[in-house]
Parts: sequence; structure tokens; C-alpha cells
Amino acid sequence: MNADKTRSITGFTLLELLVVLFLFSAIGALAIPRLTKVYEGISSAAEQDEVLLQLANTGFLVMQRGRGGIIRAYPPDNQVNPPDASESSLPIPLPQGWRLVTARDITYLDNGICLGGTLHAIKGNTDLTIHMKRPFCQPVLEGSP
Repeated sequence: MNADKTRSITGFTLLELLVVLFLFSAIGALAIPRLTKVYEGISSAAEQDEVLLQLANTGFLVMQRGRGGIIRAYPPDNQVNPPDASESSLPIPLPQGWRLVTARDITYLDNGICLGGTLHAIKGNTDLTIHMKRPFCQPVLEGSP
């Protein structure tokens, strides 16, 4: 008997490889858009947490610098003689694209105590209503316990 004829051939056929590649590409086509949405959701939640963290730290930063400040209403109540923003503004570093809007000024005293108020953090279609609770202006997201 010839040794070449008794040897078994192992491996995958071209058709089997194509079927497996097709299945992997179909699974990838379904999974990648969902992964993108999950990433965007996580990124948005992280930015919202950063906005709340920066607002929570504002009272401490005011106390550290020893000079009060105001988160100004927009549009300003007094448009004829707007106050000097350099003396009253508070530097609140927000993630890119976010802005704060409030109907009434939120005042911080020199010792970091604040008089409270409500503001909106806005980015695109996201509008967070945040209540700044007295006396330390701890931000509470509307709808949270």
C-alpha cells in the first residue's frame, strides 16, 4: 500500500472559512453601533459628573481666595449698567461645550457660604436643572433623591 494514499488531510475548507468570516462581520456590524452609543452615554455621564463636581467645589474655592463672587444671571437683569465681571465672576471650569444659565444671580459670600438658587447646565440637547442648596451650595440634580 502506498503511504501517500493513507494519510488523512486535516484543515478547513474555503467555504467553512468564508462562513465563519461572514458570521464575524455580521456580529461586528450589529455590535459596533451599540458600542458607540454605550461610549457616548458613558462620556456624557462623566461630563455631567464633572459639571456637578466643579459646582460643588466652587464654595471651597471662593473661601480659599477670600473673596465672594456671583454666578451671573443670563441675560443680566441690569443690562443698562452691567457690573464689572472681573470683580464678581467665578471661574468655574466646565467640560468643553457646557454652559451655565440661571434666571437669578447665585451669590457666594467671602467665607464660601452661598445664598442658593437654581441653574441649568446646558450642552446640545442636554439640559440639567441643578438646585444649589444653602448654605454651601451643594448641587442637587433635579429628580435625584
